[in-house]
Amino acid sequence: LPPGSFLAQVKNHLGENAQGMALTWRQPHQSEKSTQWAASLGYDVEQFDEGNLMLHYASGAVTDAVLGGVGKDREIASLVVDADTRFADGRWGVVYGGRIDQYSDFGSQISPRTGLIFLPTPDTAVKLLYGRAFRAPTVAELYFVSIDGTGYGGNPNLGPETIDALELALESGGQARYGA
Repeated sequence: LPPGSFLAQVKNHLGENAQGMALTWRQPHQSEKSTQWAASLGYDVEQFDEGNLMLHYASGAVTDAVLGGVGKDREIASLVVDADTRFADGRWGVVYGGRIDQYSDFGSQISPRTGLIFLPTPDTAVKLLYGRAFRAPTVAELYFVSIDGTGYGGNPNLGPETIDALELALESGGQARYGA
C-alpha cells in the first residue's frame, strides 16, 4: 500500500474467449420403425486472453497490473454420435450414443448415453435414461492468478467433474417426444 493510505476498491477483470466449429450429418426418420441418427465432428479453442487488476486506494493512488495465466489456452476435438430406433408401431424406442472429447490438457473423455422410451398414449412418454457428463474446469478456473491478497485465484491442480445420471421420467401433455 502507498504510505498513509488504505485499500478502498479492488477490481479484477477476466477475459476468456472461445471459438470453434462443428460439422453435423443427420439421417431423418423414414417411418415409425426406422432409426434416426446424427453425427458431429467439432473443434474448439478456449483462451484466457486477458486479465488485469486495478487497486484503488483512499489516497487516490491506483495500481494496475496484468494478472498471471494470460495466454493459456485449450483445444478440444470432439465426435458426437446419437441415434434412436423406434419399434412396435412406434410406441417403443431406444436412444443411444455418446461423445468422445480429446482435450489438450485433460486427454480423452468418453460420455455415453442410452435410454428406453415407451409411449403408452400419443401424449404420454415414460423414459428410463442413463448418461455420463463431463465438465473440464475453465482456463480461468485453472490459471487465474490474483495479486490483490484476497486469495481468489485459479488452481492448476483442479480436476474435471463427471457425473453418472440415471433418470426415470414421465412426460405428459402435448405430443410426447422420443428425445431424452
